[in-house]
Amino acid sequence: VLLFNHRETWGPGARNSADHRNVGAAALDAVADAGNRWVFPGTEPHHVKTVLVAGSPESTHLLDVTAGVDKAVESLSEHKAYLEGLGDHQMADPEFMRMYFAQTGEELGLSAALKVEVWNF
Repeated sequence: VLLFNHRETWGPGARNSADHRNVGAAALDAVADAGNRWVFPGTEPHHVKTVLVAGSPESTHLLDVTAGVDKAVESLSEHKAYLEGLGDHQMADPEFMRMYFAQTGEELGLSAALKVEVWNF
């Protein structure tokens, strides 16, 4: 499972938004209880082995995402109402993701990488 940062901050002095924190916490709870028949009656138990959290200030791993960068930028470009709502914020330009992946990739000598926090269940 891949989630977005659910931590209180993006790093020192940069508070994360309530929707990111709450959705992330709910998703982690759902993953933890996915194998419990009493929590999700009528469904077969399911075990998630690993959750990767992108954008976390507690990231511990870098993933090579070179092959998926174009699709990621293309996908973000389709979120027109979201991007318009960002106004002049740097994230309003989907190409920001390409720059972020490239800068992160430099740490490993890759064309593009994503930092993630790893949760094992």
